[in-house]
Amino acid sequence: MLEFEYYINGKKVGINYIVREIDPILVRKRIINNIRKQSIHMDVFENHIEYCIENNIDDCKKDISKYFINKKLPYDERDNAFKYLIKFDGIKECIKKYFYSLEEEYQNHILPKIIEIDKDILEEWLTEKLKSCKKTSKKMFYAKYLILSEKEYGLNYYLNWSNKNNMAYVDKNSYEDINEALAKINDDSLTKYLLELLKITF
Repeated sequence: MLEFEYYINGKKVGINYIVREIDPILVRKRIINNIRKQSIHMDVFENHIEYCIENNIDDCKKDISKYFINKKLPYDERDNAFKYLIKFDGIKECIKKYFYSLEEEYQNHILPKIIEIDKDILEEWLTEKLKSCKKTSKKMFYAKYLILSEKEYGLNYYLNWSNKNNMAYVDKNSYEDINEALAKINDDSLTKYLLELLKITF
């Protein structure tokens, strides 16, 4: 029964109402086994992850990591796996063990979550990516996340680019571009860059 998503009056109810009626030891064993078999997906997988987190079941790291690195799975499933790994491995270990070998598209997808947790952990990686890529759009992408991390290198890059081109950068492919990131800076020591950008762009 744990392998299905249940609805009552059209609303998802997860597996909580089931586990209340079953021996917790049996539930734990079944959940671990389901994850090990890699046979559950989507809402059912999310239910299993939530149950593991709520009940401190840390026996599944190896199997859940297979979900996380599986390029064929939807991002929602991989995000749930990431949530579990952060809980039981910690963000530093997750970065060390998995992040650098992920495909670029998914790396980019989870960047906001990582920076929300730790603004310093990817500073060196973001800086190197900004330095090494050739396309302006990609440089702006990495500069944006350096700015969201409140790192001077990203601001300095954008200020120099704006000064050289006498304009603000406009990203037509993103609803939250580098200029939106500027509005989220809270570090008073970085306001000098904001003032200089205002002089150039307004």
